[in-house]
Amino acid sequence: MKRHAIYIIIVILGSAVGFFAHKTFFTPPESAPIIETEIQDTQQDTFSEYMCIYTLDENSYKEYVRLYVRPPNYLNVKQRLDYLAGLISQSEFRGLPIEISDIEKRNGLDIIKINLKEIGDFKSPSWKYGYFQGSCGGQITSHTLKESFLQRDYKGEWIDGVEFYYEGRPMADGDWDHVCLNGLFLRSAK
Repeated sequence: MKRHAIYIIIVILGSAVGFFAHKTFFTPPESAPIIETEIQDTQQDTFSEYMCIYTLDENSYKEYVRLYVRPPNYLNVKQRLDYLAGLISQSEFRGLPIEISDIEKRNGLDIIKINLKEIGDFKSPSWKYGYFQGSCGGQITSHTLKESFLQRDYKGEWIDGVEFYYEGRPMADGDWDHVCLNGLFLRSAK
C-alpha cells in the first residue's frame, strides 16, 4: 500500500514538472508576446513595422517568432541594433553579452560585426559550454542569431549583412562542431 502511494505521488509530481517546464520554455507562435515601446494607432499597424526575435522549435526545427518588438521611432539603425541585441541577449541567451560594432560600408553594403562575449570564467551561462554545444542547441543558436539580426521581413531602414565574432575573433569554419556562424550573412540571401 505504501509503495503504491509513493508511485502515485511520483507520477503526479512528474506530470506537474513536465507541464510547467513546457509552459516555461516554449511559447507557441500564435501567442508570441509583443513589446510596445510607443503607443501607436493600432488600425495602421502592420507586422512589417515590428522586429522579430526568431527561434526554432526544438522538435520540428520549424522557425517561429518568439517575440515581436517595435523599437522607438527616434532610434537610428545603430541604436536599434543595440536595442535588439539587448532583447535577444535577455530573452534567448540568459543575459550573455552581445556587442554590436559600428556599421561599416563594404561594396555599398551596410555590414555589422556582432561579438559574442563570455561572462568571467565560463560559468553558466556560457556561449562556449552552453549555447554552442549539441546539434540541436547549436542549430537553434545559429538560427536565432542570424535571422533575428538580419530581420528579413522588417520594412524599416536596416543593415545589409552581419558577421559574427566570438571573444573578438571572427567565427571561422571548423571552430565549432554545432554552430554555423562563420562568414558574412546577407539579408538578401537566405
